[in-house]
Amino acid sequence: MKTRTIAHPKAETKVKKNFYEILKKDHRNVKQLFEQIIKGKNRDEGTLNRIARELDIHMSAEEQFLYPELENNQLTRDMALEAREEHDLGREIMGKIDNSLDDEHWLAKVKVLSDVINGHIKEEEGEMFPKSKKIIDREKEESITRSIEDEKNRGQGFSIQEGGSLQI
Repeated sequence: MKTRTIAHPKAETKVKKNFYEILKKDHRNVKQLFEQIIKGKNRDEGTLNRIARELDIHMSAEEQFLYPELENNQLTRDMALEAREEHDLGREIMGKIDNSLDDEHWLAKVKVLSDVINGHIKEEEGEMFPKSKKIIDREKEESITRSIEDEKNRGQGFSIQEGGSLQI
């Protein structure tokens, strides 16, 4: 009796991710975490720590692998430089947020950070990503994707200093 092997269709049709999809997923995750804090569902250290970790890994990956490509092209240079400044502003605000939930300024700082990050996301997804698709070829896109995936897997860390201040 002969046996026949039939390949499972899903095994053969592996969808390949690109860095745009990875970064957009990060954006959605961080937005949801901010929403949980702002709406009072998860107003705790753990959620804030997850935001800090997500932002740190995400921003580091963009700054190392995407932004250098964009800075080398006139079409996207200014956007990439502005995005770096927004990252710095986000880090500065994050560094001011203390894990002490009873600080009356805590939620206000989280909301300001959320506004800065949401504005940054809107610009990246609405302007930067479409323009970068015009200048980054398929081979470079695959290279950036692999690098970003590796960076995310390494999970560049952050630390909580004595006294509860987050440092990214």
